[in-house]
Amino acid sequence: MKKTYVTSQLVSSNRQYLKCVSPAIDEATATESALSNFELRWSDGDMRFAMVPGKDALSFVNEQLQKRYKVTVTPSAIIDALKNEEVPESMKNLIRSLDEFTQLNHGQVKGQ
Repeated sequence: MKKTYVTSQLVSSNRQYLKCVSPAIDEATATESALSNFELRWSDGDMRFAMVPGKDALSFVNEQLQKRYKVTVTPSAIIDALKNEEVPESMKNLIRSLDEFTQLNHGQVKGQ
């Protein structure tokens, strides 16, 4: 993953967030803050991986798998291969919340 690509994605998102929470913030100040935040996170190897968008990471892995082994992996195949104990609790909670939300919304649509 190219550092410049990840930088541009995260700096853009960070600047948008700062402009929402502090509309009067100067563009240069917002950009400086975003770049400082990025550099701090990029210097930590674990955080560096966490900053790469999942879709981009999977695309990169698939490119390498295709080049070396002539195979690809789909998100569905990854999910199917996971064991329950390998799924972080925060992900389980998110999935439960999304399921509850869709059940509530589905009931509202039916009742209208």
